[in-house]
Amino acid sequence: MKTKIYILFTLIFIMLVNSCSSVFSAGVSGKVVDGESTTNPKEGIADVEIYSYVKEKNRDADFDSYKSGSRFSPTDDKYFIGHTTSNSDGTFTLNKLVWEAYFPDFGKTADYCTIYLLFYHPDYGLIKNDNPVIIMSDTTSNVVYQEMKKINSSTTLNVNIIDAGTENLISNPMEVLISVPQNNSTKTYKQTITGNGNVKISYPRFSSGTTENKPNVKIKVYQTGTNQKYMQCFFDKENSNYKFLSESDSYIVQVEGTSFTTDIYVKPFELSVPTLQGQIQLNGSGSSTEIGTTEDDNKKIFLAYKGEDSKLHIFETSSSETTTYQQGDGANGSIITHGKFSDLGTGATWTNKTYTEKYTTLEIYVVVDCGSIEGKIDSTDKYQIKTIRSDKLSENLGLLNSFSEVGTLAL
Repeated sequence: MKTKIYILFTLIFIMLVNSCSSVFSAGVSGKVVDGESTTNPKEGIADVEIYSYVKEKNRDADFDSYKSGSRFSPTDDKYFIGHTTSNSDGTFTLNKLVWEAYFPDFGKTADYCTIYLLFYHPDYGLIKNDNPVIIMSDTTSNVVYQEMKKINSSTTLNVNIIDAGTENLISNPMEVLISVPQNNSTKTYKQTITGNGNVKISYPRFSSGTTENKPNVKIKVYQTGTNQKYMQCFFDKENSNYKFLSESDSYIVQVEGTSFTTDIYVKPFELSVPTLQGQIQLNGSGSSTEIGTTEDDNKKIFLAYKGEDSKLHIFETSSSETTTYQQGDGANGSIITHGKFSDLGTGATWTNKTYTEKYTTLEIYVVVDCGSIEGKIDSTDKYQIKTIRSDKLSENLGLLNSFSEVGTLAL
Protein backbone atom coordinates (compact mmCIF):
# COMPACT_ATOMS: atom_id res chain seq x y z
CA MET A 1 0.00 0.00 0.00
CA LYS A 2 2.78 2.42 0.97
CA THR A 3 4.55 1.62 -2.31
CA LYS A 4 1.47 2.52 -4.32
CA ILE A 5 1.10 5.82 -2.43
CA TYR A 6 4.82 6.64 -3.09
CA ILE A 7 4.44 5.94 -6.80
CA LEU A 8 1.29 8.06 -6.94
CA PHE A 9 2.98 11.04 -5.27
CA THR A 10 5.99 10.67 -7.59
CA LEU A 11 3.79 10.74 -10.66
CA ILE A 12 1.94 13.77 -9.37
CA PHE A 13 5.24 15.55 -8.67
CA ILE A 14 6.55 14.83 -12.16
CA MET A 15 3.33 16.09 -13.70
CA LEU A 16 3.50 19.28 -11.68
CA VAL A 17 7.12 19.89 -12.59
CA ASN A 18 6.54 19.25 -16.27
CA SER A 19 3.49 21.45 -16.29
CA CYS A 20 5.57 24.32 -14.84
CA SER A 21 8.62 23.94 -17.12
CA SER A 22 8.90 26.31 -20.08
CA VAL A 23 11.61 27.10 -22.61
CA PHE A 24 12.41 30.70 -23.49
CA SER A 25 14.81 32.46 -25.84
CA ALA A 26 16.17 35.94 -26.24
CA GLY A 27 19.04 37.83 -27.81
CA VAL A 28 21.57 40.30 -26.54
CA SER A 29 23.92 42.71 -28.30
CA GLY A 30 26.63 45.06 -27.24
CA LYS A 31 30.13 46.31 -27.88
CA VAL A 32 33.66 45.45 -26.76
CA VAL A 33 36.13 48.35 -26.67
CA ASP A 34 39.76 48.99 -25.85
CA GLY A 35 39.77 50.35 -22.30
CA GLU A 36 42.94 52.39 -23.01
CA SER A 37 41.66 53.97 -26.19
CA THR A 38 41.93 57.77 -26.24
CA THR A 39 39.20 58.29 -28.83
CA ASN A 40 35.62 59.26 -28.03
CA PRO A 41 33.87 56.87 -28.19
CA LYS A 42 36.55 54.33 -27.40
CA GLU A 43 37.86 52.18 -30.23
CA GLY A 44 36.09 48.86 -30.70
CA ILE A 45 38.00 45.56 -30.70
CA ALA A 46 37.51 43.21 -33.63
CA ASP A 47 37.52 39.41 -33.42
CA VAL A 48 36.74 39.13 -29.71
CA GLU A 49 35.10 35.80 -28.97
CA ILE A 50 32.09 36.05 -26.62
CA TYR A 51 30.72 33.03 -24.74
CA SER A 52 27.48 33.12 -22.73
CA TYR A 53 26.44 30.88 -19.82
CA VAL A 54 23.22 30.57 -17.81
CA LYS A 55 25.04 29.41 -14.69
CA GLU A 56 27.68 31.53 -13.03
CA LYS A 57 29.51 28.55 -11.56
CA ASN A 58 30.01 27.00 -15.00
CA ARG A 59 31.28 30.30 -16.43
CA ASP A 60 33.67 30.71 -13.48
CA ALA A 61 34.90 27.12 -13.79
CA ASP A 62 35.91 27.73 -17.40
CA PHE A 63 37.51 31.04 -16.44
CA ASP A 64 39.52 29.47 -13.61
CA SER A 65 40.74 26.59 -15.78
CA TYR A 66 42.11 28.90 -18.47
CA LYS A 67 45.91 29.03 -18.77
CA SER A 68 47.31 32.43 -19.66
CA GLY A 69 48.88 32.56 -23.11
CA SER A 70 46.88 29.64 -24.47
CA ARG A 71 43.82 29.79 -26.68
CA PHE A 72 40.55 29.66 -24.76
CA SER A 73 38.02 26.93 -25.42
CA PRO A 74 35.03 25.97 -23.23
CA THR A 75 35.56 22.74 -21.30
CA ASP A 76 32.24 21.29 -22.46
CA ASP A 77 29.67 22.50 -24.98
CA LYS A 78 26.79 21.93 -22.55
CA TYR A 79 28.18 24.59 -20.19
CA PHE A 80 27.52 27.56 -22.46
CA ILE A 81 24.47 28.54 -24.46
CA GLY A 82 25.84 30.94 -27.04
CA HIS A 83 28.96 32.05 -28.88
CA THR A 84 29.77 34.83 -31.33
CA THR A 85 32.65 37.00 -32.52
CA SER A 86 32.78 40.79 -32.50
CA ASN A 87 32.72 42.77 -35.74
CA SER A 88 35.44 45.13 -36.95
CA ASP A 89 33.97 47.95 -34.81
CA GLY A 90 33.66 45.76 -31.70
CA THR A 91 29.88 45.27 -31.90
CA PHE A 92 28.34 41.84 -31.53
CA THR A 93 25.01 40.06 -31.21
CA LEU A 94 24.18 36.78 -29.49
CA ASN A 95 21.02 35.49 -31.12
CA LYS A 96 18.42 33.16 -29.58
CA LEU A 97 19.93 32.33 -26.22
CA VAL A 98 17.76 29.51 -24.91
CA TRP A 99 17.02 28.65 -21.28
CA GLU A 100 14.50 26.52 -19.37
CA ALA A 101 12.50 27.78 -16.39
CA TYR A 102 10.31 25.63 -14.14
CA PHE A 103 8.52 28.56 -12.54
CA PRO A 104 8.68 31.50 -14.99
CA ASP A 105 8.30 34.92 -13.38
CA PHE A 106 5.56 35.87 -15.81
CA GLY A 107 3.93 32.50 -16.26
CA LYS A 108 4.41 30.50 -19.41
CA THR A 109 4.37 33.55 -21.66
CA ALA A 110 7.53 35.37 -20.54
CA ASP A 111 10.61 35.17 -18.36
CA TYR A 112 13.88 36.93 -17.78
CA CYS A 113 17.30 35.43 -17.18
CA THR A 114 20.73 36.55 -16.00
CA ILE A 115 23.53 35.38 -18.31
CA TYR A 116 27.23 35.31 -17.60
CA LEU A 117 29.80 36.17 -20.26
CA LEU A 118 33.42 35.46 -21.07
CA PHE A 119 35.37 37.63 -23.53
CA TYR A 120 38.50 36.26 -25.21
CA HIS A 121 41.06 37.78 -27.57
CA PRO A 122 44.69 36.65 -28.03
CA ASP A 123 45.99 40.16 -27.35
CA TYR A 124 43.58 40.95 -24.51
CA GLY A 125 43.31 37.63 -22.73
CA LEU A 126 40.18 36.20 -21.07
CA ILE A 127 37.88 38.30 -18.84
CA LYS A 128 34.40 38.10 -17.29
CA ASN A 129 31.70 40.69 -17.95
CA ASP A 130 31.90 43.61 -15.53
CA ASN A 131 28.16 44.18 -15.07
CA PRO A 132 25.19 41.78 -14.81
CA VAL A 133 23.50 40.99 -18.12
CA ILE A 134 19.77 40.43 -17.84
CA ILE A 135 17.81 39.34 -20.90
CA MET A 136 14.06 39.26 -21.44
CA SER A 137 12.43 36.48 -23.48
CA ASP A 138 11.49 37.21 -27.09
CA THR A 139 13.59 40.38 -27.20
CA THR A 140 17.11 41.41 -28.20
CA SER A 141 18.56 43.86 -25.72
CA ASN A 142 21.54 46.08 -26.39
CA VAL A 143 22.83 46.07 -22.82
CA VAL A 144 26.47 44.93 -22.96
CA TYR A 145 29.36 47.37 -22.86
CA GLN A 146 32.68 45.77 -22.03
CA GLU A 147 36.16 47.26 -21.85
CA MET A 148 39.31 45.15 -22.26
CA LYS A 149 42.97 46.04 -21.77
CA LYS A 150 45.76 44.59 -23.83
CA ILE A 151 47.98 42.01 -22.21
CA ASN A 152 49.85 41.20 -25.44
CA SER A 153 51.42 43.36 -28.10
CA SER A 154 51.56 42.53 -31.79
CA THR A 155 54.21 43.45 -34.32
CA THR A 156 54.16 42.77 -38.04
CA LEU A 157 57.64 41.69 -39.04
CA ASN A 158 58.59 42.63 -42.59
CA VAL A 159 61.24 40.00 -43.36
CA ASN A 160 63.64 40.52 -46.29
CA ILE A 161 65.72 37.50 -47.30
CA ILE A 162 68.82 38.74 -49.12
CA ASP A 163 71.67 37.04 -50.97
CA ALA A 164 74.78 38.26 -49.15
CA GLY A 165 76.82 38.10 -52.35
CA THR A 166 74.56 40.19 -54.58
CA GLU A 167 72.73 42.06 -51.76
CA ASN A 168 69.49 41.46 -53.68
CA LEU A 169 66.34 39.64 -52.58
CA ILE A 170 66.54 35.95 -53.42
CA SER A 171 64.02 34.27 -55.71
CA ASN A 172 64.07 30.91 -53.92
CA PRO A 173 61.40 30.09 -51.29
CA MET A 174 62.77 29.78 -47.74
CA GLU A 175 61.23 28.43 -44.55
CA VAL A 176 61.31 31.08 -41.83
CA LEU A 177 61.18 30.16 -38.11
CA ILE A 178 60.60 33.04 -35.70
CA SER A 179 60.95 32.24 -31.98
CA VAL A 180 59.22 34.77 -29.74
CA PRO A 181 59.63 34.63 -25.94
CA GLN A 182 56.41 34.53 -23.92
CA ASN A 183 56.01 34.68 -20.12
CA ASN A 184 57.11 31.14 -19.40
CA SER A 185 57.60 29.67 -22.85
CA THR A 186 58.54 30.41 -26.45
CA LYS A 187 56.10 30.68 -29.33
CA THR A 188 57.38 29.74 -32.79
CA TYR A 189 55.96 31.13 -36.02
CA LYS A 190 56.66 29.31 -39.29
CA GLN A 191 56.12 30.73 -42.75
CA THR A 192 57.44 30.22 -46.29
CA ILE A 193 58.83 33.44 -47.77
CA THR A 194 60.23 34.14 -51.23
CA GLY A 195 62.24 37.35 -51.20
CA ASN A 196 60.20 39.17 -48.60
CA GLY A 197 57.04 38.68 -46.59
CA ASN A 198 55.13 39.72 -43.49
CA VAL A 199 54.72 37.71 -40.29
CA LYS A 200 52.54 38.98 -37.44
CA ILE A 201 53.92 37.99 -34.04
CA SER A 202 52.47 38.38 -30.53
CA TYR A 203 54.22 38.64 -27.17
CA PRO A 204 53.55 39.82 -23.57
CA ARG A 205 52.93 43.54 -23.49
CA PHE A 206 54.96 44.28 -20.38
CA SER A 207 58.42 42.99 -19.50
CA SER A 208 58.09 44.14 -15.87
CA GLY A 209 55.60 46.39 -14.18
CA THR A 210 54.56 49.01 -16.71
CA THR A 211 57.69 48.77 -18.88
CA GLU A 212 56.74 48.06 -22.48
CA ASN A 213 58.27 44.83 -23.70
CA LYS A 214 60.77 44.84 -26.58
CA PRO A 215 61.49 41.15 -27.00
CA ASN A 216 64.63 39.65 -28.50
CA VAL A 217 63.30 37.54 -31.35
CA LYS A 218 65.34 34.71 -32.87
CA ILE A 219 65.00 34.19 -36.62
CA LYS A 220 66.27 31.21 -38.60
CA VAL A 221 65.79 30.49 -42.29
CA TYR A 222 66.44 27.32 -44.23
CA GLN A 223 65.46 25.50 -47.38
CA THR A 224 63.60 22.22 -47.63
CA GLY A 225 63.04 19.83 -50.48
CA THR A 226 65.41 18.44 -53.07
CA ASN A 227 66.76 21.67 -54.62
CA GLN A 228 68.44 23.18 -51.60
CA LYS A 229 70.96 25.88 -52.44
CA TYR A 230 71.06 28.52 -49.69
CA MET A 231 71.95 28.63 -45.99
CA GLN A 232 71.68 31.51 -43.55
CA CYS A 233 74.85 33.51 -42.97
CA PHE A 234 76.26 36.51 -41.12
CA PHE A 235 76.52 39.88 -42.84
CA ASP A 236 79.29 41.90 -41.21
CA LYS A 237 80.88 44.22 -43.77
CA GLU A 238 83.15 45.89 -41.23
CA ASN A 239 84.86 42.61 -40.36
CA SER A 240 84.26 40.89 -43.73
CA ASN A 241 82.42 38.11 -41.95
CA TYR A 242 79.90 36.32 -44.10
CA LYS A 243 80.29 32.83 -42.70
CA PHE A 244 77.40 30.41 -42.55
CA LEU A 245 75.44 30.16 -39.29
CA SER A 246 76.03 26.93 -37.42
CA GLU A 247 73.40 25.12 -35.36
CA SER A 248 74.59 26.97 -32.27
CA ASP A 249 74.57 30.41 -33.94
CA SER A 250 71.51 32.65 -33.78
CA TYR A 251 70.27 35.75 -35.52
CA ILE A 252 68.53 37.85 -32.86
CA VAL A 253 66.73 41.13 -33.38
CA GLN A 254 64.98 43.33 -30.80
CA VAL A 255 61.44 44.03 -31.93
CA GLU A 256 59.23 47.00 -31.11
CA GLY A 257 56.28 48.92 -32.52
CA THR A 258 53.38 47.76 -34.64
CA SER A 259 55.67 47.04 -37.60
CA PHE A 260 59.36 46.24 -37.85
CA THR A 261 61.65 45.47 -40.81
CA THR A 262 64.58 43.10 -40.60
CA ASP A 263 67.03 41.78 -43.19
CA ILE A 264 68.06 38.12 -43.12
CA TYR A 265 71.10 37.14 -45.16
CA VAL A 266 71.80 33.86 -46.91
CA LYS A 267 74.55 32.52 -49.16
CA PRO A 268 74.54 29.72 -51.70
CA PHE A 269 76.43 26.59 -50.68
CA GLU A 270 75.70 25.00 -54.04
CA LEU A 271 77.69 27.16 -56.43
CA SER A 272 77.54 27.51 -60.20
CA VAL A 273 80.48 27.29 -62.55
CA PRO A 274 80.56 30.36 -64.84
CA THR A 275 80.04 29.77 -68.54
CA LEU A 276 83.62 29.55 -69.77
CA GLN A 277 85.36 30.47 -72.99
CA GLY A 278 88.99 30.64 -74.07
CA GLN A 279 91.63 29.32 -76.42
CA ILE A 280 94.09 26.45 -76.28
CA GLN A 281 97.52 26.52 -77.90
CA LEU A 282 99.35 23.22 -77.87
CA ASN A 283 102.13 23.59 -80.44
CA GLY A 284 103.39 27.05 -81.18
CA SER A 285 101.92 30.50 -81.49
CA GLY A 286 101.26 30.36 -85.23
CA SER A 287 102.20 33.05 -87.74
CA SER A 288 101.52 36.65 -88.54
CA THR A 289 98.14 35.71 -90.00
CA GLU A 290 97.18 32.92 -87.63
CA ILE A 291 97.03 32.53 -83.86
CA GLY A 292 97.81 28.92 -83.01
CA THR A 293 97.77 26.09 -85.53
CA THR A 294 95.26 23.74 -87.07
CA GLU A 295 96.42 21.11 -84.54
CA ASP A 296 94.56 23.10 -81.89
CA ASP A 297 91.22 22.70 -83.71
CA ASN A 298 88.73 19.87 -83.27
CA LYS A 299 90.19 18.95 -79.90
CA LYS A 300 87.81 17.66 -77.25
CA ILE A 301 87.95 19.70 -74.05
CA PHE A 302 86.89 18.39 -70.62
CA LEU A 303 86.06 20.54 -67.60
CA ALA A 304 87.24 18.67 -64.50
CA TYR A 305 87.98 19.01 -60.81
CA LYS A 306 90.20 17.14 -58.38
CA GLY A 307 88.17 14.93 -56.06
CA GLU A 308 88.87 13.80 -52.52
CA ASP A 309 90.60 10.78 -54.05
CA SER A 310 93.10 13.20 -55.70
CA LYS A 311 91.92 12.10 -59.14
CA LEU A 312 90.39 14.21 -61.90
CA HIS A 313 86.64 13.94 -62.40
CA ILE A 314 84.59 15.50 -65.17
CA PHE A 315 81.71 17.70 -63.95
CA GLU A 316 78.37 15.93 -64.31
CA THR A 317 76.79 18.06 -66.99
CA SER A 318 76.69 17.76 -70.77
CA SER A 319 78.37 21.17 -71.16
CA SER A 320 81.49 19.84 -69.40
CA GLU A 321 82.64 18.58 -72.79
CA THR A 322 83.14 20.73 -75.87
CA THR A 323 85.25 20.84 -79.03
CA THR A 324 87.67 23.54 -80.13
CA TYR A 325 87.14 25.34 -83.41
CA GLN A 326 88.69 27.81 -85.81
CA GLN A 327 87.49 31.40 -85.81
CA GLY A 328 87.88 33.47 -88.97
CA ASP A 329 88.81 32.46 -92.50
CA GLY A 330 91.65 34.87 -93.36
CA ALA A 331 89.59 36.71 -95.94
CA ASN A 332 90.61 40.29 -96.64
CA GLY A 333 93.66 39.89 -94.45
CA SER A 334 91.74 38.93 -91.29
CA ILE A 335 93.42 36.91 -88.57
CA ILE A 336 92.57 33.23 -88.14
CA THR A 337 92.36 32.02 -84.54
CA HIS A 338 92.69 28.31 -83.79
CA GLY A 339 91.74 26.34 -80.69
CA LYS A 340 88.79 28.47 -79.60
CA PHE A 341 86.18 27.05 -77.21
CA SER A 342 83.03 28.47 -75.61
CA ASP A 343 79.96 27.53 -73.56
CA LEU A 344 82.02 25.23 -71.37
CA GLY A 345 80.65 24.36 -67.91
CA THR A 346 77.17 25.86 -68.17
CA GLY A 347 75.04 24.26 -65.46
CA ALA A 348 77.96 22.67 -63.62
CA THR A 349 77.97 23.12 -59.83
CA TRP A 350 80.08 22.46 -56.78
CA THR A 351 79.45 22.56 -53.04
CA ASN A 352 81.19 24.61 -50.35
CA LYS A 353 79.66 25.06 -46.87
CA THR A 354 82.71 26.61 -45.18
CA TYR A 355 83.66 29.75 -47.12
CA THR A 356 83.51 32.99 -45.12
CA GLU A 357 83.60 35.63 -47.87
CA LYS A 358 80.80 36.83 -50.12
CA TYR A 359 82.05 34.50 -52.82
CA THR A 360 84.51 31.64 -53.10
CA THR A 361 86.89 30.26 -55.71
CA LEU A 362 87.55 26.86 -57.19
CA GLU A 363 90.49 25.36 -59.05
CA ILE A 364 89.28 23.80 -62.27
CA TYR A 365 91.18 21.62 -64.70
CA VAL A 366 90.79 22.33 -68.40
CA VAL A 367 91.77 18.99 -69.95
CA VAL A 368 92.63 18.52 -73.61
CA ASP A 369 91.85 15.04 -74.91
CA CYS A 370 95.10 13.79 -76.42
CA GLY A 371 94.65 10.07 -75.72
CA SER A 372 92.81 7.15 -77.19
CA ILE A 373 90.03 6.65 -74.60
CA GLU A 374 87.09 8.66 -75.85
CA GLY A 375 84.92 10.48 -73.34
CA LYS A 376 87.30 9.79 -70.44
CA ILE A 377 90.42 11.38 -69.04
CA ASP A 378 93.54 9.22 -69.45
CA SER A 379 97.17 9.67 -68.48
CA THR A 380 98.25 11.02 -71.87
CA ASP A 381 95.81 13.91 -71.82
CA LYS A 382 96.99 17.43 -70.98
CA TYR A 383 95.59 19.94 -68.53
CA GLN A 384 95.98 23.49 -67.27
CA ILE A 385 94.66 24.73 -63.92
CA LYS A 386 92.56 27.89 -63.72
CA THR A 387 90.72 29.53 -60.82
CA ILE A 388 87.07 30.55 -61.16
CA ARG A 389 84.84 32.68 -58.91
CA SER A 390 81.38 31.70 -57.70
CA ASP A 391 79.97 35.21 -58.18
CA LYS A 392 80.54 35.36 -61.94
CA LEU A 393 78.04 34.23 -64.57
CA SER A 394 80.64 33.97 -67.33
CA GLU A 395 84.40 34.11 -67.54
CA ASN A 396 87.04 34.27 -70.27
CA LEU A 397 89.94 32.00 -69.37
CA GLY A 398 92.10 33.60 -72.04
CA LEU A 399 94.96 31.78 -73.75
CA LEU A 400 95.83 28.37 -72.31
CA ASN A 401 99.29 27.24 -73.37
CA SER A 402 101.01 25.99 -70.21
CA PHE A 403 99.82 22.40 -70.19
CA SER A 404 100.94 19.46 -68.07
CA GLU A 405 100.36 15.80 -68.68
CA VAL A 406 97.59 14.21 -66.62
CA GLY A 407 99.71 11.22 -65.66
CA THR A 408 98.71 9.69 -62.33
CA LEU A 409 95.76 12.09 -61.88
CA ALA A 410 93.80 9.80 -64.17
CA LEU A 411 94.69 6.53 -62.45
